[in-house]
Order: sequence, then C-alpha cells, then structure tokens
Amino acid sequence: MIENQLLYFRGRVALKELLIASGIEKDEKVAIQAYTCSAVPEGVFAANALPIYIDVIKRGVTMCPDDLADKLEATKDVKAIVIQHTFGIVADLKKILKIAKNYNLIVIEDCCHTFNSKFNQNKVGSFTDASFYSFEWGKPISLGLGGAVRVNNKRILERLELQYKKLSDPPFITELQLFAQRIAFFVLYNPRTYWTVKSMFHFFSKYRLIKGNHTSINLTEQSKDFDYKISKTLRNKLAKKLSKLNEIELKTQSTYSQYKTLITELSEKFIIETSNNSDPIFVRYPIWVSNKNELIHLASLNKIEISDWYLTPVHPYTGDGLKAMGYEETSCPNAELSSKHIVSLPLTHRINEKYLKELKLILVS
Repeated sequence: MIENQLLYFRGRVALKELLIASGIEKDEKVAIQAYTCSAVPEGVFAANALPIYIDVIKRGVTMCPDDLADKLEATKDVKAIVIQHTFGIVADLKKILKIAKNYNLIVIEDCCHTFNSKFNQNKVGSFTDASFYSFEWGKPISLGLGGAVRVNNKRILERLELQYKKLSDPPFITELQLFAQRIAFFVLYNPRTYWTVKSMFHFFSKYRLIKGNHTSINLTEQSKDFDYKISKTLRNKLAKKLSKLNEIELKTQSTYSQYKTLITELSEKFIIETSNNSDPIFVRYPIWVSNKNELIHLASLNKIEISDWYLTPVHPYTGDGLKAMGYEETSCPNAELSSKHIVSLPLTHRINEKYLKELKLILVS
C-alpha cells in the first residue's frame, strides 16, 4: 500500500514532488488525461512542467490509449505520463504502459480514487515508477487534506527523500482549521445533508475560512500548500484509517452492489465504459445520464446526493480558466462529452430501500 512515510499536505503536492524527483525540468511536458480535477495540472505546473491533455475513452472516464499514441507522436518534450484511475476504475494499463515504454516515459499512477483496484490480479500502484494518493474529502480515506506516495523506482525514491527534508510542517492556525473542518464534516455530512454541506463548504472556501479543494488559478504565484508536509494531526489519524481500509471498502462495495442492481434493472444506457481485465474498487459509482443539469436540480430539491463532478474536462474550470490550465477546448471531445453526461453516487453510507426508490424516481424522470 503506502510503503514509506513520505506524507504530504495534499495529493497534488505529492505529484509535484514526484515529478521533480523524476528529473522533469522546466517547460518539459507531462501527459495527463482530461476529465480530471484541477489538482493534477496544478501539481504539474508546480513542478514547472506543462500538461498536455489526453482524451478519455468514449463514454468513459479513463485515458484513451489511441489518443495518447497520437498526441505523443505529435508533441515534443513529453517526459512523463500520469495514469488516472478515475472513481477507482482502472485505466487500460496494458496498452498505456506499452506506449509509454516506446517513448521512454516516466510513468506515475494517480491512485487518489483507489487503493486496491486491480488489473490482471495486481493492485494499482504496483505497475509504474511511482503512484500518489489523496486523503481529501470524497476519497477512499477522507481526512480533509493530505497526500502520500508509493515509489517503485529506487532512484526516484532517493531524490524524493532528500526533497522531503526541505518541506515544513503547516502553521498552527492551519492545524486548527483542519481540526475544525473534520469535526464539522463528520457531524454534519450524510447523503441527506449533502447539498447543504456542499453549499456551506463552497461559501467558506470562497472566503478562505476553510481549506478548499482548489488552489489559486494564478499560476505565477504558487500556493504555500506546496511547501508543506501532512499536518501532524492528520498523520496520526491516517494510521488508524489505513488499518480500517478493508472494512471501509467492504461497506462501499456493498452499497455499490445495491446501486448496480438498480441501474441494471433500469437501463444499460446508464452504464459507462471500462477497460477489460480489471477489478475496480469504487470510491463513487459513476453513471451516464442524458439530462445531467435537470437531474442534479431534482436531486438537490429531493435531498438525494448525486455529485456533478466532473463538470468540465478540468474541473471546475471553464473558459479562460481552462486556458490557464493549458487545456484547449475541443481537444478532448470524449472528455467534454463525459463531463456533460456523467454523475456519480455516494458509497460511504449504507442506503435503504426508501432511498433507492427515491433515487429511481429521479433517474427515470
């Protein structure tokens, strides 16, 4: 799983440190997928590198090997690739790794959505030079903030350990902030209160009263977050959470099975595409819908948790924000389509028949 104690303030901080330790130099390029959170390109930019965006498979959420091959052929100075296992769904590692080998790329797995998903019976994070993890809200282990790495490349690990010594602990006021956020989240959040908690989170994040999910879009001024290790409070919480990971996964996959039964009964049109030879452990259950905006509105009115992320190819940015993240509109049409049609269902709480009936009414409306 996580085989050393290199723990970071955020998952994106872990990615930045991995890229630097991999020898990525200024303005060299890193291939990442579209249909992603802004945290990934933020980590790339923080390493002084540049992202190039690879499309996802049609009606899916993982990197398209064909688009990767085409863009690597057309682009110079690509030195690394980040393979994202979105929602816990494993990317087509066999094809992607073959392409990466042809171009002699450093390969990093984004395991922020899963610890134990498998491909060809082997767990994610074991296939590449390194992998990174996140413990922010909505992740398999939710602490509010935090990140970690697993490193299989000895040379990268040696550099990473030297870099780690230069990072500092977050300020005391940040520790207090994180403590208050954790208490508030675990007291207030359940699938019925999701929309209220989400509104509160966005409001307090906007005015920087709490730590939000997205750092500054001003790429000329790097966030202080990239200077920090994980907070001491969260380091202690992490060990306890990791010891209960199998128990957490059993609960989430039980809920997933209930959803899957419902969705299969309704229509195969809801099911998204996945790669073969994989055994996903889902962090959320994604489905394809024709009326995303209407569905989200109905869900909020009926207090049913349905997440709209990712709303754009680089969530949550649009227009000039996408440009700032290095994304060219229409460059990844499948990702743009997926962002308009995919929603996801929560797995962290047990659900009853009443909840499933209400969810069904919304989905078929």
